[in-house]
Amino acid sequence: MNRRRLITWIATAITSMMLVIGLQFVNFSPASSATTLNVYAAVSLTNVLNTIKTQYQNANPGVNVVYTFGASGTLLKQIQAGAPADIFISAANDQINVLQNSTPSKLVAGTRKNVVKNSLVLIVPTTLKKAIRSN
Repeated sequence: MNRRRLITWIATAITSMMLVIGLQFVNFSPASSATTLNVYAAVSLTNVLNTIKTQYQNANPGVNVVYTFGASGTLLKQIQAGAPADIFISAANDQINVLQNSTPSKLVAGTRKNVVKNSLVLIVPTTLKKAIRSN
């Protein structure tokens, strides 16, 4: 259970950092109207980003966070076609590379941040280990 909490905490911290970084590109209008922050993100981040959205909007009532979730490749195509993405959180570097290397670049110089990394973990039951050793 402690590992799950740690992973959730790390994901929350990283995503919060991404939102803070993205805020520097938001054009804040007068206090009477809300600012919209458009976040395009890999569908695998839905749960953690929705949790962060609630916390973030409670702390920043003048900012409305709008998510578009999907496959990173699909989101890339939408951004290339002119979708209003303030922040793009991709599941892979390839899509970010395409945006960065396009002419003109679709990324604001110096804003690319790699904040998380996945690892593949193989979990094997202990009974299987005993069966393999005995053969």
